Amino acid sequence: MDNGGFIMLTQKSHSENWKFQTRETQNFPDLCESLLTNIPNTRRREGQIKMLRTVAEILAGEREQKYLAVEGGTGVGKSFGYLLPATLHAVLTGRRVIVATGTKNLQEQLYEKDAPMLAGLVGNITGKNPTIAILLGKYNYLCQEALMRRIKSLVDLGCDLTDVEERELDFLREGSPE
Repeated sequence: MDNGGFIMLTQKSHSENWKFQTRETQNFPDLCESLLTNIPNTRRREGQIKMLRTVAEILAGEREQKYLAVEGGTGVGKSFGYLLPATLHAVLTGRRVIVATGTKNLQEQLYEKDAPMLAGLVGNITGKNPTIAILLGKYNYLCQEALMRRIKSLVDLGCDLTDVEERELDFLREGSPE
């Protein structure tokens, strides 16, 4: 089972609550679209822009709906369609934005490529750089209690641990809190 995790975007300084100054005629969805269409080496995708504007409108409180489900094929630009308004919203409001992924591959793409690029873009125009953190699902961590139960059951069955396994277990025991 491929359990994804979360990407969290937040403003570095939570104490600051500031408003980004834009042209009077430019609202949040327009600003997001303007940023998206001016990213170097990207092409304009109508589906991506429609998604980005919808996400931006929801985040800006311009729609009654609070949730959105979007489906699209590979190459539509879904990641930028939700990450750009989410990143800009996090910086402008000082609030955290959490993005849940269904796969580790998508989580890695967002964390290693898309989120840092968009965070840099948002940081350049606002002067505020968001922090990006990765939060892994619970299946990515070792439960020491479960490990000890498993070892006990193996020992009870008469299984002997090799020297390498003993050293690995010692390492795990030393490196984790009691």
